[in-house]
Amino acid sequence: AQPGIIWQKTMGGNQIDGYSSCVVGNDNGFLVGGTSNTGINGDKNEVSRGSTDPWIIKFSDGGLVQWQKTIGGSGSDALNQIISDDENGYFLACTSSSNISGEKTENRRGLSDYWLIKIDNLGNIINQKTIGGDRNDVLTSIIKTNDGPLLSGFSESMASGEKTEDRRGAVGDNDFWIVKMDFNYSIIWQRTIGGNQNDRLYNVIATSDGGFLLAGDSNSFISAEKTETNFGDYDIWIVKVNSQGIIEWQK
Repeated sequence: AQPGIIWQKTMGGNQIDGYSSCVVGNDNGFLVGGTSNTGINGDKNEVSRGSTDPWIIKFSDGGLVQWQKTIGGSGSDALNQIISDDENGYFLACTSSSNISGEKTENRRGLSDYWLIKIDNLGNIINQKTIGGDRNDVLTSIIKTNDGPLLSGFSESMASGEKTEDRRGAVGDNDFWIVKMDFNYSIIWQRTIGGNQNDRLYNVIATSDGGFLLAGDSNSFISAEKTETNFGDYDIWIVKVNSQGIIEWQK
């Protein structure tokens, strides 16, 4: 038998509203988020802050909208992932090109930066952190660990701002960039992992031995941290690191 639809909801305004992430709420509802450049229009009840902003919507388990929040600065800001924390709130993994403006409390480091936001269960900002280097840094994923969050994405920055290692390729080429933080958002360690061309990290999971499995794509040859040549324009690249971000194996 085909499954029946229990409920559905379309949310948007008169511009582009894109979905990126959903998590079960602490009350068994749902927190849905994405990126929007819509102002007050349709279902959206707050003005846009800049070019694009993170837009999060809290639904009850029956599909009723309980609240929504627009969060951003004067530039382009995007939401990539939402996860629950252990205090009835949520972490938002965002990428931002905004300086101090709107809800953004720190200037950008380069063209775009990692932007980590913690909100409570009503969408109010508890704290936030901007991390980046001199060019584009794109935060794609976040996971919780026992002593703080692990941020992951890709970067084309040289050593600058919070970034401590140069990129491996030329301008425009990215590397995996993982950043381990404590609960005060101080950086414990970070790792740049890549080859001589473009390498992009999209997802990380914690492993049972305390390490992490990094999953992305690569078109690099054997160079820097890359130990196998590419087969085509882009390949899947999986890298296993230990609890300190040291590479144990890759494929």
